[in-house]
Amino acid sequence: MKLSYVVILVAAAVVVTASVSFMIAPRLMGGKDQESLFAEDQMAQLQREQKSPEQAAEEMMKYLEEIDPERAKVMQQLRTKDPERFREIVRERASRRLREEGMSEPPLSPEDMTFGGRQGHKDRFRGRGRTERMQQRQAEYLEWLKINFPDEAAKLEEEKEKNPRLFPRRLALSFRKYGKIAENARDNPELGLVLKEKVQLNERRDELLRKIKSADEKRKKLMTDELILVLGLKYDLILKQKQIAYEQLTKRLTDLEGKVKESNDELEKRKDAEYKKESVNNRLEELLKGTESFKWD
Repeated sequence: MKLSYVVILVAAAVVVTASVSFMIAPRLMGGKDQESLFAEDQMAQLQREQKSPEQAAEEMMKYLEEIDPERAKVMQQLRTKDPERFREIVRERASRRLREEGMSEPPLSPEDMTFGGRQGHKDRFRGRGRTERMQQRQAEYLEWLKINFPDEAAKLEEEKEKNPRLFPRRLALSFRKYGKIAENARDNPELGLVLKEKVQLNERRDELLRKIKSADEKRKKLMTDELILVLGLKYDLILKQKQIAYEQLTKRLTDLEGKVKESNDELEKRKDAEYKKESVNNRLEELLKGTESFKWD
């Protein structure tokens, strides 16, 4: 009976966890009972507002001075001669960084990359074949990237040729942005397609927002209309993603219910007095003959 209770508790935990994940995010965002499907957009906006343009610029310059002093000098000259172009580059970099590093997971190194998710603790630290496995996983990811995000794949190839020292970090950042899509596409192609389209819509959303700020009234109207269309498409994708999650949860719950029934049927069978008597006699025979089929200990 204890086993049956355990399985029931696991099933309940799955339901509770899913319910919490579906309900708590919007309340944290705005204190409203009604869920906001655009919580992701709202969070991205909050992140953009956290730093002033000057803070973002100083952060970028400091980073460049550490990794590429020559490029830092060029950017400093641009900052003096063409401040508007310099600010545009800073905005583009900040937007890209939010997309690449906005996930709540800890930073990934290339060694952490697998086409099917994070490696297990033991596998990560085994020496034999480690380099070969890492290279194979990277090759699989890059091949997937060429098919699904060719522009990103081309940028990685260019970075690998021009700056091999920074390539591992650039590859890890790329995997943080697209790795989950690759993983889900392998296990659930429909979900992978939804996530891919969301990334593309996010990129178009960010591009439109940048252009709207500096556009004249006529172009601003046209781009605002397109932004409304983009947000509508994204809304549909979010609903579809939640529907897929619901279907997966329902399947897991059905599987758990089947295991609960099997466990309960087995327990009821073992409670029978004749079954107990037969089992005891069989155990006695096993002990006397030195064989064992039932786990008595």
